[in-house]
Amino acid sequence: MGKRRREITRQEEKTTMGSREIRMVAVADLVPSRMYLHRIVDDEEMRDLVMSIRENGVIAPILARPMNGKLVIVAGHRRWMAAKKAGLVEIPAEVRTLSDEEAQQIQIIENLQRKDVHPLDEADEFLNLLKVSKFSVAQAAAKVGKSVSYLVRRMKLADLDPMARKSFEGGKMGVDQALLLCRMSPEIQRRAMKEATASTFEDGKTLTAMLPAVSLRRWLALQCHVDLTKVPWDLKDEILLKEAGSCSACPKRSGSSPDLFVDVKGANVCTDAVCYGRKMMAWGVGAVSAAQSEGKEAVLATDEWSNPDLEKIGAVSMRQYDRVGKKEKCPDTVLAVFVFGTLRGSTARVCLAKRTKAACRVHGDASDLEQEKYWAKDRAARKKSKFDTRVNHRILDMMLSKMDAKNLGERSFHEGVAEGLALRTGSDALCFVCKNHGWAEEAKRTSGSSHYYEFAKTIVKKIHGMSLDELARLSLELVMAPQVFVRIGFTPSKEFRERAERMKIDVKSVEEIIRKDEDSERTSSKGKAKAPEKLKSKEE
Repeated sequence: MGKRRREITRQEEKTTMGSREIRMVAVADLVPSRMYLHRIVDDEEMRDLVMSIRENGVIAPILARPMNGKLVIVAGHRRWMAAKKAGLVEIPAEVRTLSDEEAQQIQIIENLQRKDVHPLDEADEFLNLLKVSKFSVAQAAAKVGKSVSYLVRRMKLADLDPMARKSFEGGKMGVDQALLLCRMSPEIQRRAMKEATASTFEDGKTLTAMLPAVSLRRWLALQCHVDLTKVPWDLKDEILLKEAGSCSACPKRSGSSPDLFVDVKGANVCTDAVCYGRKMMAWGVGAVSAAQSEGKEAVLATDEWSNPDLEKIGAVSMRQYDRVGKKEKCPDTVLAVFVFGTLRGSTARVCLAKRTKAACRVHGDASDLEQEKYWAKDRAARKKSKFDTRVNHRILDMMLSKMDAKNLGERSFHEGVAEGLALRTGSDALCFVCKNHGWAEEAKRTSGSSHYYEFAKTIVKKIHGMSLDELARLSLELVMAPQVFVRIGFTPSKEFRERAERMKIDVKSVEEIIRKDEDSERTSSKGKAKAPEKLKSKEE
């Protein structure tokens, strides 16, 4: 009875439908396909599968095809490997007669449906599927259960530059970042790998990594995307740059592949700034040649202040020309064809007197006069700042000479006030105080905010050996010192001058003394540079 039941079960397991047959096949009779792709082996998943098969057997039959007297596995390699490890002798298999192309197509689809497929392998498999099956992208997407956009973007990963590909394979770049980069030209990909990075400091080391996808998308939009609606040439022009072809038919234009550039707004956005720059230069050269053929003088130009690379090929930058207004009649006007900067793609009239150093009666003299006025104003402001500061130095010295500590409290109070002020006063003021008392050498530094504590520590050290009168004067000096310095273009501190008046110090007389000192210094130096005056500690 048991033997007959097993025979009936065998007959149920064996079903033949044309070239298809499901039957129990010895594990040893099956051989893996040379096309089997498995980049990542998950030991934990394999252990779980082995335990399941040992307990329940292989529930879903694998797919195999007869080939050269053997049964070659088409789909189900992991189940076959797990069955071997579980010690099974035979497993169910669907044996089907398939051509090489049919087997490859099934195997590609099966590979794509695995969880552990790397996106780069996925890209290669999608490309193989289109090549083997002759499917359209839409048909292939339907076959594997993905959207057309998913397929298009995944297949583009095959265009990653070797440097970017290596970073992606090594886990230093995520799939979202790779999908953004693969759409760009190799030059831009390499540039992004170097520039679109962020640094972090961990365990005493500086680590550099690619920007997150959101930031990388913003960087590419700012650095590499160009609006084609504003270019001066026809988008259908195929001759401007023959090796690139027309912009309208270029695959790097966002509108040419909406499924690839799903995140780019607008159909006429160029994603290859390098190609765009070459076309802009070709247009500029053509525009200059056309103007010269009509007897007009023309040059390539940029509205950047300086661009040495363009200047090497004869172009002019903003420091070498003046824009000519519509109503201006300049005899030295030439046509500037802008190929770089914010004005690229436009033309304007300019005067090259700055470049040729010619005496243009419209722009040359006016430009020189304007610059001379600017520098004269700057010199006057610097001179006034220096003068006001010297006056304040002298006033402060006179204030200090009038100070004493009579009836002002205990010594500990004055030491505490002076020490607190020393630790809270700015570095320029502390430097001034140290110089005024001859302590600068002891502080080992004479200027610079980075040496703030050297001045402060020196002053605090000196406090404990001072008399009450000296402490009182030092406290006032520390309070007033920040108001002594007058910045260029600013007026002296009103409060400082008013305090001096209250202490019966004649500010105008001090100013007159400083003017006489400066006149005397200019006369004695006869134009030679002199060392800064060392302020006396007391006014005689």
